[in-house]
Amino acid sequence: MNKRVSYFILTNGRSGSNYFVNLLNKHPAALNFGETLGDWTHPWRMRRLFGRTDTPQSVKRYLDGFFDNPCVFYAGQAAAVPDRLRHGRPLNLKRRSEVLAVGLKDFHLNAERRGVIDYFKERQGLRVIGLVRRNPVRRYVSALMLRNTGQAAAQDREATSFAPLTIPADDFLKGVRVVADETTRLCATLDEIDPARRLIVDYADYFGNEDAMRQANRQMFSLLGLEPLELASGHRKLNMRPLRETLVNYDEIARTMAAHEFAEAFLESETGG
Repeated sequence: MNKRVSYFILTNGRSGSNYFVNLLNKHPAALNFGETLGDWTHPWRMRRLFGRTDTPQSVKRYLDGFFDNPCVFYAGQAAAVPDRLRHGRPLNLKRRSEVLAVGLKDFHLNAERRGVIDYFKERQGLRVIGLVRRNPVRRYVSALMLRNTGQAAAQDREATSFAPLTIPADDFLKGVRVVADETTRLCATLDEIDPARRLIVDYADYFGNEDAMRQANRQMFSLLGLEPLELASGHRKLNMRPLRETLVNYDEIARTMAAHEFAEAFLESETGG
């Protein structure tokens, strides 16, 4: 039997990572447990319940368990059953003997908070899929939408929530600067990982062109040692509206952004996506 591959989708918030988790979980030989480092996640809450320390070495052993421990493999799937039943989604339970690629996904910011940035270089054989959304304006707007609606993702048939945003122009600029800095730090981490076990996917390229999407999927399956099946995630974008329809005080924000370093990114973001 082929050696089982461990992999990690490393990204920032509001960068399409739920789409990738859904896509990979549709492959019969792949499994992704999703986020495990955030305080809100079920695995991290259970870890705290058992009194585990938050030292970097302890957190690294915790991550190793998802890749190496058969009990964690099945417990992680079982923990997702109630949510899948509640939303009427297939259970999609898999046997460990049938899975060739076991993965997690999380945000670079969470890895920084837990002190485990070097884990992605240290773990032998770990494949890393770096998902990078380089437009800070659209990513920040997406974060604001999540804060307002509470909806992080939507399946194809699910309705999406929408509430126009009002935010002071100076606060908008500060927020864009914060997410731009997050992207810089993510890219620096990805640059330090051996290119032979790393794939960097650009959000705009991937979601903007079907041919680019198919090519990236093939590269991803190849990196993980999986059969290159033609699969599509059930997730879709939550907001395709132009910024003028999304931001109530669009004109005020546009004037402020025009005088700063993100003027071009703001103009590129005006038409939606």
